[in-house]
Amino acid sequence: MKRSIPFLTPLLILSACGGGYDKTETGLRYKFLKEPGKGHKPRGGDVVLMEYTMASGDSVLVSTYGDPDPHVLELPSTPPAQNELMQAILMMGEGDSARFLISSDSLEQRTGWERPAFVTKGSDLTVTIALKRTLSKEAFRKYQWEDYMNKRLRIKKQFDDYAAKSGMNFTLDSATGIRYHVFKGGGSIPITDGQRVSMHVSGKVLGMEGDFLNTRMEGRKMELELGKDYQPEAMRHMPKFLKDGESGIFLVPFDMGYGKTGRYGIPPYANLIFEINDIRIQ
Repeated sequence: MKRSIPFLTPLLILSACGGGYDKTETGLRYKFLKEPGKGHKPRGGDVVLMEYTMASGDSVLVSTYGDPDPHVLELPSTPPAQNELMQAILMMGEGDSARFLISSDSLEQRTGWERPAFVTKGSDLTVTIALKRTLSKEAFRKYQWEDYMNKRLRIKKQFDDYAAKSGMNFTLDSATGIRYHVFKGGGSIPITDGQRVSMHVSGKVLGMEGDFLNTRMEGRKMELELGKDYQPEAMRHMPKFLKDGESGIFLVPFDMGYGKTGRYGIPPYANLIFEINDIRIQ
């Protein structure tokens, strides 16, 4: 989680420009980037979905533009009038984008923001906000459920399509969501936490070409001590679906992989496929 603003975290980056700002009665300087629309405006107790950037001069301190999900902010029932960022959000409506000049001193005093060393006292920060949706708490709970179900249905479809195309029969582990197919069986010794194992492993993003992990190409076996934390989390579980000497293919949902952020070479919300060959208990 980015540490810039305690209650704000994933918006749209646009370069700062001089002049052209209007001012509210409380002194908040603002500029709508397009004519303000008639979208539903937030009020105390609502939940807003938004994106934002914060910049000091030419230095971007925070940018959530490009994050896989919009930032979620629950407004207090009675938003504090002295909080300039809260004022900024409340004067916008759904679909609006606007830029605000916020006193770095005020931000530090009223939100607990940690001032970087290069941001001088008395300086202004440029905050650009794109407000996507405004929801009541009840509507937000429905939104969360629909979003969750859409992601799970995407996983199921991708896994079902792969199984049908490959002709393999996969077993679902309901506790993790991992599906596995043992293509070289015959082992008799179960693999459990506390054991140390070695194995060849390859991994790639389901639906993409190329491996992001291939121990045969690296000329080494992977060694793991089961029961410890590993990244991705699936590494803690996959070996235990096999017995000593066996090999298998594993379909791994994103939440057992690299999650909503991904990592270098792995997109956000990526479902993964791993192949483990000739696992051995050490």
